[in-house]
Amino acid sequence: MRSIIFSHYSPTETRRLGPTLDVEHSTVRVLGNLQLTLWDCGGQEAFMHNFFSTQREYIFKSVEMLIFVFDMEIRDFSSELSYFESCLDAIQVQSKDAKVVCLLHKMDLVASDVRQSVVEEKTAELMRRANGLRIEVYSTSIFEDSLYRAWSHIMNSIMPNIDTIRDHLQKFCEVADVSQVVLFEKSSFLSIAGYHLNATEEDVVPYDKLSSALKRFNLALNNNRTTSFKLVRLRLNGFILIITNFTKNTVLMAVDNNPNMSK
Repeated sequence: MRSIIFSHYSPTETRRLGPTLDVEHSTVRVLGNLQLTLWDCGGQEAFMHNFFSTQREYIFKSVEMLIFVFDMEIRDFSSELSYFESCLDAIQVQSKDAKVVCLLHKMDLVASDVRQSVVEEKTAELMRRANGLRIEVYSTSIFEDSLYRAWSHIMNSIMPNIDTIRDHLQKFCEVADVSQVVLFEKSSFLSIAGYHLNATEEDVVPYDKLSSALKRFNLALNNNRTTSFKLVRLRLNGFILIITNFTKNTVLMAVDNNPNMSK
């Protein structure tokens, strides 16, 4: 997930990556000057034991967000739940204000006809285990748009001044007289914030699908990934979509759903 979102890997390219051993540290920059320090903690039993014993304070102190990834390929969900509860205990002691997100990952391995029921069942169990602690649960797969939906929500929840950004987007939407506007981070193409004006639910373009499509399109422009698009304009019957570079670190999408618009 980290390699796809922040290092521009394709899903197939991640096959050459090995498992995480102990703790891997990485730093990524988004929006130019927002620095995120990611601690990727290996899920092997020996490592997990150390995380909750000798490394407890080292791992869980000063955490802004805990992201617990459940591998849906693993059959023994009960042991994963035990680790999850231990994480919650540690985070409430060491970083009591940290946000908690659960990802039900590798959902592409779950049969499509039972996927929704599996998500609902797992989510209910996680909420029960959280014992009143506020958590967010998302189903994800590196082969689906759901990856960008989850990580866009994660970014939104830790983004500073997010309310100010939304206010500016609302004003932009009103002044430009468009039905929807969305701001994306230029490198990862995660959606930062959006606003829609007098648009029905059917007319609103889903952010996660756009993030995924834009990332694939941008990577396809140049194999060495040094080229990025400047402007995309789609005009169909009653529908105009414009995606353009906005600032040095952002991309802006504007949509007009005027039903009287000609082809």
